Amino acid sequence: MNAIEFVNEVKDSNICPKDFDKIYEEFKFYQKAALDTLDEFHRVCEKNNIPYFVQYGSLLGLIRDGGQIPWDYDVDVVVPYSEKANLISALEKDLGKGFYYYCIEKNPKCRHMIMRIAPIGYKTESLHVDVFYYIGVPSDEKEREVFVKRIKKIATTRYYRYVNIFEETRGSIKKFIIYTLRKMMAKLKNMDKLMKEYYDLCSKYDVYESKYNVSADWFAPVDLFESKDLWETTIIETNDGKKLRAPVKYEKILTQKYKDYKKIFPLKDRLKELMYHYSKLHRQNKDKIENKKNQI
Repeated sequence: MNAIEFVNEVKDSNICPKDFDKIYEEFKFYQKAALDTLDEFHRVCEKNNIPYFVQYGSLLGLIRDGGQIPWDYDVDVVVPYSEKANLISALEKDLGKGFYYYCIEKNPKCRHMIMRIAPIGYKTESLHVDVFYYIGVPSDEKEREVFVKRIKKIATTRYYRYVNIFEETRGSIKKFIIYTLRKMMAKLKNMDKLMKEYYDLCSKYDVYESKYNVSADWFAPVDLFESKDLWETTIIETNDGKKLRAPVKYEKILTQKYKDYKKIFPLKDRLKELMYHYSKLHRQNKDKIENKKNQI
């Protein structure tokens, strides 16, 4: 489904929000900013022979919708953990002046194990490309279960150690109490020791030689893919002419992740997702939108 079809469906329904044209015009602005960032990431990776592919909702949108999911703005890509140093070097050298990247190597108090790339002027919490690192894991099921749980535990501890409680809880007293308690517990941990363990785990199994790969963060337990399905990639062109890398076996990956990946969910669910994303982005970036209008 493309954006025009989605908009028409919303406007023909009895659940169309007030000022939907205005809302969706602003939402498309955020989508474009995210896609421009992805386009720049693709350029840098291609220039420097960094293996990557779009994954999760970005892969779903590319294959099913011909680009971006019309009611989503998030962008996800995957890079082998073993290429992390090469990726950082490539970004330092070739990333365009309109963009920046944020990660542990850039800021020791970064709360995420992943990397985020964003347009200049936007916080990475607001608008970004998420770069997930995939690692190899043990073939034995029991060993693998212990392994991925440890990855998740370390990533979760780091998150709560450095998370900004006020920004994340946004007025929810229940969440504030939970986050505060977890942050206190995380501060009792030796983060240097945990990170050394994390780096050792991530480097233990080769991503290409392992039978299975997972993401090296707290999504590890739910992101198990067969290595042979991931790393043979091809260039796919979006409806608007952008070129992106995707796994050749994208159908198998999408079926594993979403089952019937061609299915379009009910409009009320898609609209709810759109409004959630829009509300968050508008709240975080309304000053930029106003400045943009004043310049027109």
